[in-house]
Amino acid sequence: MILVKRSTQVEAPLEKVFHQLTQFHEYPLFMTWLTELQHHKDRLHWRATLRDTPRLWESRILQLRPRQRIAWASLNGADPAGAFELENLGPFLTKITYTLTFPHQYFAKREFDAEPLLAAQMNHDLANLKNLLESRAAQKVWNSSPNLLFVW
Repeated sequence: MILVKRSTQVEAPLEKVFHQLTQFHEYPLFMTWLTELQHHKDRLHWRATLRDTPRLWESRILQLRPRQRIAWASLNGADPAGAFELENLGPFLTKITYTLTFPHQYFAKREFDAEPLLAAQMNHDLANLKNLLESRAAQKVWNSSPNLLFVW
């Protein structure tokens, strides 16, 4: 397993960033390797393409601390796990720390080769997320669908 952690700052209010990150079905908008993410109660069903190989796995939401942290882990322990941690830096500035743990085989044959590939993908994901959040903040357009996460 490889673990990579990356951070960025976005010009968007903490509450809006947290809300956006609870919209799991929209993760493919910024995680380009992700084909689909379905959310049902405390479960996430992932469909991805990594190294031109389709991958499916299920994870459980482990933590959901409003305006602070969202974390998930695979149900079988051998598949990916991750988290978003948020820090309020000002009224319209939020720090996002993105952590992922993946089996190295999802990215490369050798663990040594996989870490830079995962890090590059995460940098790309964070850049996409930053663009999404800042464009929605500038337009004052946020997904207003009901947040079913708080129902369970």
